[in-house]
Amino acid sequence: MYVLGGYNRGTNKFLRSVEAYVNGSWIAQPNMLFAHSDAACGVVQNTIVVAGGQNEAGVIRLVEAFVDGAWVRRADSRYPLTLASSATMVDIAEQREKLFLAGGSSSVDTDPYGRETWSTSFATRSPELSSDNKYVYFVANNATLFAYTASGQESWSFPMLLGAYFNMLRPAVSNSKVYASSGPLMYAFDAKSGARQWVVDTKDTLYNPVVSADKAVYIGAIQNTMIAINAQTGTVLWRFGPSMGRLTPVVSADNTLVFCASCSNMKLYAVDTTTGKQKWVYSTSGTWIESNPALSPDSTVVYIGANASGLHAVYASTGIRKWLMSSKGTVGNPGVSPDGKIVYVLIDRELIALDATTGAQKWKYEFAYSSTSLRWTAPIISANFVCVGYGTTLYVFSIALDFLWTGDYGDSGDRTPAISSSNMLYVGGNKLTAYQLPHVDFSSEVNSFFPEISPHASKRNSPLAAIL
Repeated sequence: MYVLGGYNRGTNKFLRSVEAYVNGSWIAQPNMLFAHSDAACGVVQNTIVVAGGQNEAGVIRLVEAFVDGAWVRRADSRYPLTLASSATMVDIAEQREKLFLAGGSSSVDTDPYGRETWSTSFATRSPELSSDNKYVYFVANNATLFAYTASGQESWSFPMLLGAYFNMLRPAVSNSKVYASSGPLMYAFDAKSGARQWVVDTKDTLYNPVVSADKAVYIGAIQNTMIAINAQTGTVLWRFGPSMGRLTPVVSADNTLVFCASCSNMKLYAVDTTTGKQKWVYSTSGTWIESNPALSPDSTVVYIGANASGLHAVYASTGIRKWLMSSKGTVGNPGVSPDGKIVYVLIDRELIALDATTGAQKWKYEFAYSSTSLRWTAPIISANFVCVGYGTTLYVFSIALDFLWTGDYGDSGDRTPAISSSNMLYVGGNKLTAYQLPHVDFSSEVNSFFPEISPHASKRNSPLAAIL
């Protein structure tokens, strides 16, 4: 007999503790990953399972199991418990190797997967973090650039020119400076004080900048070219055509090459950062490019998506294709895992994970509706989480393939979030919101529970009724 979790009224604490009654005595067992009160508990295939419940963070929408002497998240489960039925679960049962949960209610709205810690009172664009994760920088809808501390205190702000496409802009941060654009103007600020270092009028409409080790800023100009600007002085170094459209370049780790794509001719370019001269060009043969290029962590492979063509993996040194995942759909921005092994990409209404070596599909998640704005979002990947904005909704997945939770942006601009090394997730929209994600190592999970069930199922739209 086991006693799992619960609530101690004397200490006003929810419990992770587990005790087993053996030979007339209660013996402590390993603690659960999360505290559970009012959860459904049962035994399935001689394995203890705990589902739902609530704790000090709110409703627990997860299933964990005691496997080989340790508590693990259900790595083969694709659906979280619904918020409306996760608390006070009343029963759990197994039938034909399926786990059924019954009953439940919820009076708590807080989700432990993404506990809101603070938010602004005004609408913002996508955020960017300082290298030490102590500050978050973002542009408000009135084109004011803000710097906030990680705890939610405003550090400084600067009102920039309210120009075209301001609603899609995110700043770039490199060591001591923050770079941001609005309309034709490119700004540089001291990252700590907010003092303006320089401003340059490019005579063009700018998009999102990227910066190379405080040496140069590269930015796509919508009507004309990619522009390189000296990061210290604001002097324009060179321009490279053809038109980039609303696309953002990416710089190699050694700062020798910058990669950019053209919406108009569906090509990917490698440009020498010193001379501004083309090194190579790669044709995607697509009908349009919604996608910004992305680099592998070692800068050996660049990824680019093209509509009606697919996701292309191209060797960064030569421009020769490594592999192509063909698709006739709309291809959004790719994102690469920190270890470089997985590439994530949005195609039409699916988030797809690909093996970075072969391009083979590992898994996919199908969204419940279609979005036409894939160019304005990109998967953000940390050691434990995959976060992506789709439509007006934020989706968070564990790196072990579990869908965890969703949040509402309430907005349809640039929806790329930012995540810190301490699992703090920052999301723009009708307000900038900071969510604390749980400190759980999902990457080490194995599919040890019902191992005959494939971990690569593609349909993940429904709340959990039975865990397959």
